Amino acid sequence: MNDELEIYNIPFERSILSSIIFNPSDFTYISNQLSRDHFYLVAHQNIYTAMINLTAMDKPIDEEFLRSELNRIGQFDERIMVEVLTANPIANITPYIQELAKYKDRRTLLGLSTQFKKAAQAEDPINAAKELIVALEEGMSIDRRLPHPTNHEEIEEKEVEFILKDWLPIPRNTVSLVTAPG
Repeated sequence: MNDELEIYNIPFERSILSSIIFNPSDFTYISNQLSRDHFYLVAHQNIYTAMINLTAMDKPIDEEFLRSELNRIGQFDERIMVEVLTANPIANITPYIQELAKYKDRRTLLGLSTQFKKAAQAEDPINAAKELIVALEEGMSIDRRLPHPTNHEEIEEKEVEFILKDWLPIPRNTVSLVTAPG
């Protein structure tokens, strides 16, 4: 039995970066799900940052522009780039993104556990611990994916609005389809 906690997966990181290079139209979706910190390997963080920079400059995300941008910031690594380019791009990238988020969350928790040990030795350990809990909520990927009310008083009850309420009640702001024979 392996008790070692996995905090990264380099092949997953390579596959995601490769997928972006070979299908750059997915970058908008991916960039809404991932940040630089989701990547463990610093060279992968640099490649991802270069992709963000290229998008901001309205330049294509491809091998040559990546090479140019990484050289510009002094972070180009030929070996890492070859590894990324030879990785298999993935069709269904969402599970890979979710796994990277789990690894990032584990790294965040491990870092915070060290900080909690230090907080226990602080002059005011309770306040130090409270500050770390706030940092935990702000740093975890899962918390940002879902709405997170701070208390139940913030939840507002609203009556559902319907289209054609008396004839065919379809809730507003939903995807609906009404069909009939021709």
